[in-house]
Amino acid sequence: MQNKKSGMPAPPYLWAEGLLDDSEWVNSYIKSVLSWSESCTLTTKERHIIGLGKAIAYLWEPGVLIHIDQALKSGANLREVNDTIRVSAITAGLADLDFALQQLNSLGLNHPNQKEKTNDRCAIPLSKNIITFLSWDEKLFENFLKTVRIIFEKTALEARLQQLVCLAVSSVKGWKHGIRVHSKLAAKAGATREEIMHVVVSVFKTGVSTSMQVGFRYPCYTPDMSKYRLIYDSYVRSRAKAGVKQLEFESML
Repeated sequence: MQNKKSGMPAPPYLWAEGLLDDSEWVNSYIKSVLSWSESCTLTTKERHIIGLGKAIAYLWEPGVLIHIDQALKSGANLREVNDTIRVSAITAGLADLDFALQQLNSLGLNHPNQKEKTNDRCAIPLSKNIITFLSWDEKLFENFLKTVRIIFEKTALEARLQQLVCLAVSSVKGWKHGIRVHSKLAAKAGATREEIMHVVVSVFKTGVSTSMQVGFRYPCYTPDMSKYRLIYDSYVRSRAKAGVKQLEFESML
């Protein structure tokens, strides 16, 4: 089995015992999880660039490798791949930071020197939580803005695709502010409503396929560990043979 659009072979886990016997489920799985909708107008290169962003957001290393390889084969260059990694990582970081700050705010643990009026301090559309919290440290705020500005400025990626990548990462992370901002910026850069919807829905594809791969990569038996030694034990034995005395634990208390 092979995906006609991307040329990628079906994952090996589909040959796990019993899966292929359920042909109706496998066929629906291939069409809904392993394939993009036939109505999707995103190119193969764009799909793999977006897939790379989602794999980074999920911290799924095999997916990162696969999508980099397929993106390059589909016409992407290394600058585009590098910038996809950068904007994906920054977007994921913002999502995590915003979530953490929301929890701090709900606990009433705001920084005591925070300033209330901070909207005029930042020209890029960060969440109010982030802008407000970072305003207490001028130097931190300045360096932070220089780092995150890349997701809103021109890179080697075409602007529309860049914002779709950020939208995909925001969707994976469940970041409401990012979904709202990057969907608007993607539309402003020329993305159609259908393309935006396909990117958001594709999070289901990546979530399911990643989880399936993780699940089926675990061994189905426990190996015999009798011949294995811990690194620490091996180190202790080597020191003992060299005549190095062990520290008395009681003397450390």
